[in-house]
Amino acid sequence: MGTDVRSVTRSGRARQPRHGNGCLDAILRSAGAARNPRPRPRRVRDGTVTPHLPTSARSPVSGAVPLIVLAFANDLAGQPLAHLDDERAALRAALAGAVAAGLCEVDEVPAATPAAIVRAFTQPGREGRVAILHLAGHADGASLLLETPTGGARAVAGADLAAFLATQGGLALVFLNACATAGHVEGLLAAGVRAVIATSREIRDDVASTFADAFYRALAGSTAGGAGAGAGARRPLTLRGAFAQASAA
Repeated sequence: MGTDVRSVTRSGRARQPRHGNGCLDAILRSAGAARNPRPRPRRVRDGTVTPHLPTSARSPVSGAVPLIVLAFANDLAGQPLAHLDDERAALRAALAGAVAAGLCEVDEVPAATPAAIVRAFTQPGREGRVAILHLAGHADGASLLLETPTGGARAVAGADLAAFLATQGGLALVFLNACATAGHVEGLLAAGVRAVIATSREIRDDVASTFADAFYRALAGSTAGGAGAGAGARRPLTLRGAFAQASAA
């Protein structure tokens, strides 16, 4: 099974984590690594899109409205990302038309701790309904920076996230909008995720937000003004089509 990898090189404020030690959650455990003192770009390392369905993937619950989980983890005390809240608002607007039309539901997780991500998948009535997990913040090829209940930030092993997602059904896409996340792709595909958008080079925080906005607008068929799934809306695209359109923007 191949991957379609496109490299995008940017400079500026990167989304790369400060790392810490200690167990954050019984399911998602923290991973220690060296602190990175550089400025805060969000590295977009490759947009990696794999449209093929691995044999281990499970199907969504029949007849259920797909759920999109938008999770955001900042590092306010260390390397804050100024555009993370802008991204959250932009994605909400991009998907508003599709939500109003009953095509999907959106759950926003603004301070994404490991426990909050687990809850987004395991609340009653959600089994097999999460179709997309969007996770934005700092990262590197081995770990993802999530928040702690007290407002701090700790690095969590990507392998632990993949192990949790392997227990969930219906995931069509994981979008890791952070620095250097290409190292997570194979583990997520092996966990049964059908497609992954990951990064391989540093990207500015604002560029990462703009790309995510363009991707979800294309996916939902919405316009820059927020219209979607109605008069004046564009036709929704496939994952590959939305990625290609966002990349060309």
